[in-house]
Amino acid sequence: MTFIMKKQSFIFSIVLLLAIFEGCTQKQNFKTDVDTKLKPWTNLDFYNDPSNFQFAVVSDRNGGMRPGIFEKGIEKINLIMPEFVMCVGDLISGYTTDTAEIAKQWNEVNQIISNLKMPFFYLPGNHDITNKVMQQEWEKRYGKRYYSFNYKNVLFLVLDSNDDDEFNLTREQTDFVLKTLKENENVRWTYLFMHHPVWTYDTGGRFQEIQAALQNRKHTVIAGHEHRYRHEEVNNANYYVLATTGAGSALLGEAFGQFDHISWITMTNNGPVMANLKLDGILPHDVATAKSREMAEPLIANSKMEHFIVCNSDKKFTNGKLTLRFKNPSKTDMILKLNFYHHHQLQIEVPENEIKIQSGSEKQIEIPFHSVKPLDYDKIDLICTEWEIKYDGTENQNFALQGKSQFVVQSTKETEKETK
Repeated sequence: MTFIMKKQSFIFSIVLLLAIFEGCTQKQNFKTDVDTKLKPWTNLDFYNDPSNFQFAVVSDRNGGMRPGIFEKGIEKINLIMPEFVMCVGDLISGYTTDTAEIAKQWNEVNQIISNLKMPFFYLPGNHDITNKVMQQEWEKRYGKRYYSFNYKNVLFLVLDSNDDDEFNLTREQTDFVLKTLKENENVRWTYLFMHHPVWTYDTGGRFQEIQAALQNRKHTVIAGHEHRYRHEEVNNANYYVLATTGAGSALLGEAFGQFDHISWITMTNNGPVMANLKLDGILPHDVATAKSREMAEPLIANSKMEHFIVCNSDKKFTNGKLTLRFKNPSKTDMILKLNFYHHHQLQIEVPENEIKIQSGSEKQIEIPFHSVKPLDYDKIDLICTEWEIKYDGTENQNFALQGKSQFVVQSTKETEKETK
């Protein structure tokens, strides 16, 4: 007993010395010319503990796949550089016994995944293993349908929730999980990844056995399948159902749990910190360039809706004309759309639906309007329009602005006074 205690004390001392050495090394990496007693920073406890790490999780690609979204997700992951990538399954469309078609589908998604700069860990969903033929095809490509690995003393359990005909866990897989947990009792955290949120299913008590084994250890459970994000606490642990990374979704927004995302998880000494990165919120370093600025500036200038209004010279309004001015110094044609709101007092001659402003040109758009009877100017409501201005061509679809504008109907004499 004394020998064991001395050994444990020795190991603790080594760990402590390593931590102190690491802390000193981190401080040595920092050099500055600031020599005053007061410093222009809060502290030098840099967040670079070598035991911490970050990994990303992609959710369902299939089940009503929307082309191009998963590909975009892979591109965005390469921008944020996690140490590895997990998934929750449904990578292919599946639901076939045609081995040639299965091979085609796997080749397609694997070509996309091959663009990753870091490891990707596969997990089967019901679209990936729909039947015995697809199960055999999976095993030909990836070997295990369920497995575990340990990274920096964190246990990852990757499960196959298609393990029987009811999308469930078999006795064999349950025993594998229980055995793995027992063999990894001293890890600092445990993750369970699966496709179906089986904690909401009737598993014949099998998942309850796993939960009992997890009860006294720190853990997180992550699933997919439902295409709708949900977080809940179960037995003092965080359970997540992820939204989508390209699978079918109405994309109703965060409050409805429907959005395309990547989950970004940082493993710390105090447990995981999880953030959900929406795909359209991750931008590359060259998101805007000198070239794109040349195209953006004319759109911004035209969005100001430079205009003037000329009305009849009588004291009361009967007719007028709104003139909008646009300039296009770029090398690409612009498209303008104007949608004037219904006006209860005025008849507005609405222009054509799409107005082209040719490259290198200026254009004036004249919009006549009149009233059925003479009106006092101070009682005329604003003329309101919704508009969109963009560049022609699908390759320029990112260059578009939308907005609303209001125009005041004034007598020409009053307008001249304001100008003076």
